[in-house]
Amino acid sequence: MFNEPISLNITSSSDSEFSAAIVNDFNGDGLLDLVITYYDNSYYTNLYVFLGKGDGTFREKITSPTGINNGDVPGFLAAADFNNDGHQDLAGMNFLSGSLGILFGDGMGNFETMQLLTSYEPAHVFYSYHLWLTVSDFNGDSYIDIVFIDVTSCSIGLFFGYGNGTFTTQITLPVIDDFCFSSGIIADFNGDGKQDIAVTLSNGFNVSVMLGYNNGSFEEPIILLTGNYSFPTSIIANDFNGDKYLDIIVANTGNYNIGVFLGNGDGSFRAQMVFPMKSLHAPYLVTAADFNGDGQLDITFTFLPTGMEMGVQYFQRDFVYVMVGYGNGSFGESIKISTWTLLPYYIGVGDFNGDGGFDLVILGYAQGNDNILLNTSPCSVLNSSSLLDSSTTKFP
Repeated sequence: MFNEPISLNITSSSDSEFSAAIVNDFNGDGLLDLVITYYDNSYYTNLYVFLGKGDGTFREKITSPTGINNGDVPGFLAAADFNNDGHQDLAGMNFLSGSLGILFGDGMGNFETMQLLTSYEPAHVFYSYHLWLTVSDFNGDSYIDIVFIDVTSCSIGLFFGYGNGTFTTQITLPVIDDFCFSSGIIADFNGDGKQDIAVTLSNGFNVSVMLGYNNGSFEEPIILLTGNYSFPTSIIANDFNGDKYLDIIVANTGNYNIGVFLGNGDGSFRAQMVFPMKSLHAPYLVTAADFNGDGQLDITFTFLPTGMEMGVQYFQRDFVYVMVGYGNGSFGESIKISTWTLLPYYIGVGDFNGDGGFDLVILGYAQGNDNILLNTSPCSVLNSSSLLDSSTTKFP
């Protein structure tokens, strides 16, 4: 399914740690690039841009300081052209304060320092478990907006864009209950051409689906139960059973399983089907694509340690899992894929060498520990579907 891992040769200071990453084309050459942020012991953060060559390798990194001088660290990234200059920009959330900001790109792999849209004093409480944002047009004016988890109030926040890099003041959607969201996804779940939102409530043991009106407002949430003590973390959406309706998959970290909700096409979903892990590994970051070239969507995921796995044995972990999809909403047993990356935290999916297959970029907890796995399976015409817009948040 994959070749042996190839090192990305990412180097920084010896005490640097990974905080966020995203895959996109940042210089407009049609080839996938990689942006990674690392921070040191003083929480000083650099943003590294690796421009892809189209053969599975990358050019020498371009370094852009984030400009955050208050000891905060970007922990989640999303990409869009916020000022309509034809270049990809970045939106980032910072995991020590939960603040949100924009880094404007120049189309050559360089980014300006972050301009904050929200500003909170870093609490050093590591909000990273609840960081998520994504971008789309939520009010029908053809400008890019931002939706995010407001970790300071456990609610959903919206910034409507003006198309010139500036935004309205924050609009807050009503809090669903007393629990905080942990991740989300946007998609059109009822087929009306309008963007909807689905978010996981980890401590509430459910998924909340909010259907959009395309005017910046949303219906009351539809609640999908994930099971007692399931602690759902990441969430993705795609058609996993071939009926042309969007389905939802969640990583149920607390119950060591993958949950599948098959969509009915009207914004409602069938009861959850669960696919347990082969061993007591807690799935965390999940993404999907056709990895074996059979025309069906598969899933791959990282995992978190359980109580029995802490210690030296856990810190020697260097693999992720793949579950092969059968095209009917069900999946086979988890297959261990060696990554040579200790403590994998991020999975980026894309065709990095131009052969039509879906490759994996695997980033680990510490810098210098990052690899790419090139797909050796036959090509597939399916689109990939990744968690959090090919972005990730660092788990503390």
